[in-house]
Amino acid sequence: MMKAVIAAAFACALALAALPVVVAVGAAGTAAVTLPEGSSRGAIALSWALEQVGKPYVWGAAGPGAFDCSGLAMRAWAAAGVNLPRVAAEQYGAGAHVPVADAAPGDLVFFAADPAQPSTIEHVGISLGDGRMVDAPHTGAEVRVEEIWADGLVPLATRPG
Repeated sequence: MMKAVIAAAFACALALAALPVVVAVGAAGTAAVTLPEGSSRGAIALSWALEQVGKPYVWGAAGPGAFDCSGLAMRAWAAAGVNLPRVAAEQYGAGAHVPVADAAPGDLVFFAADPAQPSTIEHVGISLGDGRMVDAPHTGAEVRVEEIWADGLVPLATRPG
């Protein structure tokens, strides 16, 4: 039922593009997402990623029953018609860069051993556009919505396409 509510909310958002849409996001609370004009691909990717909340993290998995971080990002953007590389470090270069503070729904946020060196990227999340992300964090966890943490955060997000 939750997946249907999320999908319906984003379908309406795509039609209305500039109006705020509130979607339920399980135990993590709610996410008020304002979709900027022209962000339909990001909204599609984000909607698809939100449908995966609750599925287990498995290293190297790209669905449909389990995901790792880059597998989730790759499949979410494929749902929006954009092909991404398989690994997070390569996904960083798969689109325009924007400051993380300006990340729109669907933009990719990255984490690295050295945030000043994109070659050290080791994790990716999908921005909700409000300081939170859809994340497949680690073994033993499930895909979930959580705050974008600061530790290792690369200062630029990627807007695929």
